[in-house]
Amino acid sequence: MTDCVFCKIVTGDAPAEFVGQWADTVAIRPLNPVTPGHTLVLPTTHVRDAGEDPDVTATVMRRVARLSRAILPADFNIITSAGSSATQTVFHLHVHLVPRVPGDGLALPWTAQQAAEVATKPAMTCAWCPVPSAPDPRSHPGGKRSHLPITASSPKVSEVGGPDA
Repeated sequence: MTDCVFCKIVTGDAPAEFVGQWADTVAIRPLNPVTPGHTLVLPTTHVRDAGEDPDVTATVMRRVARLSRAILPADFNIITSAGSSATQTVFHLHVHLVPRVPGDGLALPWTAQQAAEVATKPAMTCAWCPVPSAPDPRSHPGGKRSHLPITASSPKVSEVGGPDA
């Protein structure tokens, strides 16, 4: 893709600090690393996101796994996004390999825009939860189901056996 910055990096038409280059993937330093050693791994072919081509995604993830043990400390995040609602801003598959150390101060999400969006969302009331909770379904108590917004037809916790039923 001619307008894709990562495609331009792969072809040498845009600058980047390379950590590694292979026939199927490249590893580069992001423009604004969030921790020392933060690395992006991307395929050399244009794939929009992790859901578009499972084979390319698997190749990228294998490279990420190999790099994680070769260049990083024991603790790290592996992060990718698919779509603008999931915070993808460059629409070429890429995986963030983010080294972590105790007390590094990095809270996810790490961008100011994301943090502001999360901070301005009101807590939702969930039929499964006894108290208002964060709008992020990953934070649901027990982690077994997503939040169920309360509507007139919502079951009560006592009717369905609670969030772990």
